[in-house]
Amino acid sequence: MLGLWNLGGPATPLILLVLWLGITTLIFTALGPGIGTLLSLAFPWHIGSATLAAGELWPGTRELGLVLIPAMLCGLCSRQRAWQASTFFGVAAISACTWWAWDPFNANEYLEVDLDTPPAITTRGQELALIERLPNNSTVWLGENIVSLKDRAALSRWCGYAAQLQSELFVGALERNNRSAIRRFDPNDCRANVVYERLFGLPGVSGGSGIGAGQLEDVTIGGRSIRWLICFEAFLPAAWKDMAIQPEAVVVIVTNDRWTHPVPVDVARRKVALSMARLWAVAPVLAETGRSTVEHAQPVDHHRSYPKLSQNDKLM
Repeated sequence: MLGLWNLGGPATPLILLVLWLGITTLIFTALGPGIGTLLSLAFPWHIGSATLAAGELWPGTRELGLVLIPAMLCGLCSRQRAWQASTFFGVAAISACTWWAWDPFNANEYLEVDLDTPPAITTRGQELALIERLPNNSTVWLGENIVSLKDRAALSRWCGYAAQLQSELFVGALERNNRSAIRRFDPNDCRANVVYERLFGLPGVSGGSGIGAGQLEDVTIGGRSIRWLICFEAFLPAAWKDMAIQPEAVVVIVTNDRWTHPVPVDVARRKVALSMARLWAVAPVLAETGRSTVEHAQPVDHHRSYPKLSQNDKLM
C-alpha cells in the first residue's frame, strides 16, 4: 500500500491499491499465508512481505530467516493443534538462541543531522542554503534526487561545493534516464562518478521503474563496506538480498519523504530498516532530502555554526 500511494492522478492510487490488495488476498486465500509469503519473495517489488519482520524474530540469520518466516506461517496456520504447538515452541526456542548469540553491529559515529533546509526561490539558492549547513573535512551523505541532471551545470557546481568544504559528498541524483542514483563528489579529484543506481524502481514513481544497475562502484569508509538503498528499496527483501550485504557493512538508505506527507512512510521505512538490518547484521543510517548523515572521522571546523546534536540524533 505504501509503495503505491500517491503515484499520479486522483484515480490512479486507488485503482492500483485495489488491484494490489485484491491479487495479494486471492493468492493468500488460495495458497495460505505460508506459501503466499514464499511466493512474495520471488516478486521483487512486493513490499508487503511478512519477511520484513524476520529480523525481529531471528536476528543475524540472513537468508535462513527469510525461509523461516513462510515455514512458521505454514505451521501456525495448520489445522492440526500438534503442528501449531510445535511451531510455537520451535519459533520461541530458535528466537531465544539467535538473540542470545547475536552480536549487534552499531555504527555509532554516523549521525543523522537535521538540517531543516530553508526554502529558496531557485535551485541554486536551495543548494547554497544546504551547503552553508554542512561541515568541513568530513564525509556527508545527502538525500534522494537533490541533483538533477536536467540541469547541465549541476555536476560542476557540486564539484565546487565539495572542494569548498574539503568534504567527500555522496549526493542523490536524478539521472537523465529518470533513474535515481548516488553520485560521489571528491574534493580533490571530482569525477562525479555514479556509485549506485536504483535497482528496483516502482512503476509511476519519480526515479525510474523496472530493473536498474545496482552497485556500480565499491565504497569503503574506515574499512567498512558501504551499501545503498534508494527510496522504497528499503521495503523490498529482494533489494536487501541482492546487495549480498557483507557482515558489519553500513547500509545508507537515501530517501525523499516530503512527497508522501501526510502518509508516515518515513516512520514505516525506519521500522523496516531496523528489522532488516538485524536480519543481515548490518548498521542502517538514513539520509533524507533536507537531512545529512555525517561521519565525523576527521577534525571538523568548529568555528562554523552547526545544528546542535542531541542523543536522539543518534540512530543506533
